[in-house]
Amino acid sequence: MGRSALLGLPGTPGQIHDFSPLISPSGRFWTIRAPDSTMQVDLGRVTASWQMKDLPMPDAINLQNSLAGGPTRPGVVSFDVRWSPGPNQRPGKTRDPQNHFAVEFVEGCEATVSWTGRTEGTDFISGAVDPSRPGTFVMLGRERNGVFFS
Repeated sequence: MGRSALLGLPGTPGQIHDFSPLISPSGRFWTIRAPDSTMQVDLGRVTASWQMKDLPMPDAINLQNSLAGGPTRPGVVSFDVRWSPGPNQRPGKTRDPQNHFAVEFVEGCEATVSWTGRTEGTDFISGAVDPSRPGTFVMLGRERNGVFFS
């Protein structure tokens, strides 16, 4: 691995990397289509995983540069997100026919994330995560809206 560097919070003066999809011509940003095969969900068992490996992701250096469509550097990211049952989980659901929206969910579950990012000469690796850290809110759910509402 190459040298490592600290990442500042997005938009802060110390931020030196911003791995994010570019803004599309439609104005949509921070969004990409992920293949269905990268995610597995079992809402009944309160488990899910989402894994992407070696996803090309431009590094826009900082948030302001990213939002302004400034220059980027080639980058690659990988991540593994896992949801699992928690000790205080609570199921719930909401249905709003007027706005064509329905969601089934379980809140109070746990989640862990491991993440790596790479640009020329620099590697980033996430640290250990404590899923029981106070103040962490985790929800796993299934939403239906628009044409998928019925």
